[in-house]
Amino acid sequence: MFILVMVASAAVITHVRAALAADVETWRATELAFEAGADYDKTGADAVTFDAVFTHASGEKVSRPGFWDGGKTFRVRFAPTKPGRWSWSTTCRGDAALDGKIGALEVKPYAGNFEIYKRGFVKTAKGAKHFTYADGTPFFYLGDTHWGLYKEEIDEPGPHAGATGAASHFKYIVDRRAAQGFTVLQSEPIGAKFNVQDGKVDAADIPGFQLADRYYQYLAEKGLVHANAEFFFASQMSKKLADDPAAIDRLARYWVARFGAYPVMWTLAQESDNDFYHERHGGHNFYCATNNPWVTVAECLHRADAYCHPLTAHQENTKHTTVTGRGTEKGGPDKFGGRSAFADAAVAARTGHSWWGVQWSPSLTASPDSEAARDYWADPRPAVNYEGRYCYLWTKDFGARAQGYISFLSGMFGYGYGAIDIWLYLSTYDVKRASHDGVDKISIEDKQVPWCESVEFPSAHQMAHFKKFFSSFDWWNLKPGFGVGARFTPRSGTARAPAHGIAYVFATLANPNRAVFYFYGTNRLTGTVHALTPDCFHSARWYNTRTGEWKDEDVTFVSDDRGNLELPAKPDAADWALVVTELPALTLAPGADVKLDYGGAGVGGYPVFRVVANDPAATLRISYACHPDGLGPKGDFWRETAARYLGPDIDLPILPANIDRYESYLLASNGVYRAPLLQGLVRYVRLRPDGASKPVSLASFAFANDRVHSADERAGTFDCADRQLAEIWEASVRTCEISAIPSYDSVWGPKPVTTLPYLADGAKRDRLVWSGDLWWAQRSFFVGFKPAAPYLKGSVEMLAANHTPEGYVQASPWPDQAVPKAGEWGPFGSDEFAAWLVPVAWDTYFYTGDKALLQKIGNVAKLGMAWV
Repeated sequence: MFILVMVASAAVITHVRAALAADVETWRATELAFEAGADYDKTGADAVTFDAVFTHASGEKVSRPGFWDGGKTFRVRFAPTKPGRWSWSTTCRGDAALDGKIGALEVKPYAGNFEIYKRGFVKTAKGAKHFTYADGTPFFYLGDTHWGLYKEEIDEPGPHAGATGAASHFKYIVDRRAAQGFTVLQSEPIGAKFNVQDGKVDAADIPGFQLADRYYQYLAEKGLVHANAEFFFASQMSKKLADDPAAIDRLARYWVARFGAYPVMWTLAQESDNDFYHERHGGHNFYCATNNPWVTVAECLHRADAYCHPLTAHQENTKHTTVTGRGTEKGGPDKFGGRSAFADAAVAARTGHSWWGVQWSPSLTASPDSEAARDYWADPRPAVNYEGRYCYLWTKDFGARAQGYISFLSGMFGYGYGAIDIWLYLSTYDVKRASHDGVDKISIEDKQVPWCESVEFPSAHQMAHFKKFFSSFDWWNLKPGFGVGARFTPRSGTARAPAHGIAYVFATLANPNRAVFYFYGTNRLTGTVHALTPDCFHSARWYNTRTGEWKDEDVTFVSDDRGNLELPAKPDAADWALVVTELPALTLAPGADVKLDYGGAGVGGYPVFRVVANDPAATLRISYACHPDGLGPKGDFWRETAARYLGPDIDLPILPANIDRYESYLLASNGVYRAPLLQGLVRYVRLRPDGASKPVSLASFAFANDRVHSADERAGTFDCADRQLAEIWEASVRTCEISAIPSYDSVWGPKPVTTLPYLADGAKRDRLVWSGDLWWAQRSFFVGFKPAAPYLKGSVEMLAANHTPEGYVQASPWPDQAVPKAGEWGPFGSDEFAAWLVPVAWDTYFYTGDKALLQKIGNVAKLGMAWV
């Protein structure tokens, strides 16, 4: 609401203001109107310097310049920063009638719903990489781009309104953007009805400025921040004006006086940092970064602005300008052309330059250019990806959506969205040729879409999903990961099937320990997070960037004993966001259960868990599975006749001996429990407290396999064009790793229990050597590891030592047990298993050339063949 008061005397204005005191609210622009002693329509009012000082009862002062509004009218606009009584007084040089006026305002707290007036104007704070409201609350910068703002009809729908039913083109779009969650409108004075390129405001300009007021005021009424560029387009700065700092100062004072009481951010002119591409196409020929006149503009704006609104210069694209030049084609801070005119701290302090208006179009097919992003992150000022690819001009919905996620996770806590016929209304710029953003083709026909359609683009609605996602955690505390390193390793394909198009960006949070990812490659690949708390529970929640929905699954993830966590595959090949959060403890309610996911790398070991809140009457039931569809109370063999390793539609027959794969432990006390039985090929675990009457809490649940063969280095891999086969091979090798038992029992300590290393079968929890299982495993073992011979040779020797006089080879527990007698077929007699000793021994010889071993067991092999 704007309160207009014509001042005749101090007494009159005091009386009028008291009567209208109820209309004055904190942070809302209030206007005072004054009558000058002369009419300035013919001469202009450059010779008049008019100011008002507002003083709160607490002593706080706000000084506001006044501005000429045609004829004898001068105005002062003021936004009270706190409730209570404000007295004011004017000073004027050049017109005595405007000097010495006094009055007072009674201000009440803002009573509406807009955050910008509840919390105060946007600002920057020392040490913060994000914007805040005046009260310190983080401000989420989500901008919509309107470079041709004043070409947008405000009193009529215009020719592109279609079936919207709009009465006002401009107001319709503003209303829709506010409803879609946008918080900022970014504008240039392109199409403005005033012209101040000569450095003067004359009578012909006043109607244009009065029209501009209506745009600013409507945005303010809708609670939006107006990131507005000053005066005119960058290339319209003349050398004459650039060399006249007094004229620049008058224009800056006028701009701040007219618009500074609204929620605004100063953005200077289009691509004015550092030299409007002088080195590229000679847009002008009189300044570079070292003598940029827009630095003077910034200094003058800052000097006149008591509110210290955030100020930046719209930058050239990152190919040409960053902060120091890092990431530009010039290559670094010591190269001409790449360094910002506002890079130096002294320049920033003098001009009030407090943030970066970046022009960045990150790759949509690979992880982003981290050099430019690192440059902005290294600078203490916040950065906003102020201009990128516009939807249906240089990208489509995917690219317009992706830019926001990439920007925030790269440390730029703000994003300027833009769509065709809105970013620059009625534009013909680059619309006569097709474009391609690396993913989507934007045809000439696409570029003809009018604003009545682009205002409802899916990506415009998806900006609300973008805002919802980041608002679900403390986004302002994110620290960008900047590519492959200590915190994350992407999953790659094999040599024959490389992972084309893997693209991701991520950032971390310290409290709680959290990693936030955006995967936007056209595949389901993810990778492994590092440096997490070892053996700790983590939640991993997928967020659908297209629908704004969280993909909830009853699965908790567990980091390994080195603090690594292999992430699950994307739900599909589209773009998804993922939040991985460390959980301090896992609480199980009576009768409830939870599923744990150890990822593709979690294939087994010895179960170890720590209880922090127990129920002595409770039994912790632990069941195991290779696929979540088969995970029941008895593990994935609970169906007794078949298991579903490969999904719900594929039944695999199993032996009756394997009907159960679960364990139970009485939770008698708090502390660490270490199970004595090896669990191989484990990805999913189901925990449930049986018999509990109160919740049970676990601090961790892990599979310890650190004292087995996994300490050895890999020697080879299995390259296959079929990705699923390659992953099956990888899982089998890792199963072999944790089933490789040294010459002592790694569970019970260093006491030797056998003189031979061997490869045990852990899946059936018997920890025996089985010749049939060994035949399937050993070829992967030979290829994957060096040296593999000790484990496989020891296994063959153990099998040979456990044959019956008839030639039957039974499963072998230890070589020092009594040799089986005639007719002792062992626990699970099988002729087929007995026969497999021969191919096992042959493979060992084939890969190692160990002829002595073949000779040593030759008689046993002959007996076995005779038995068969």
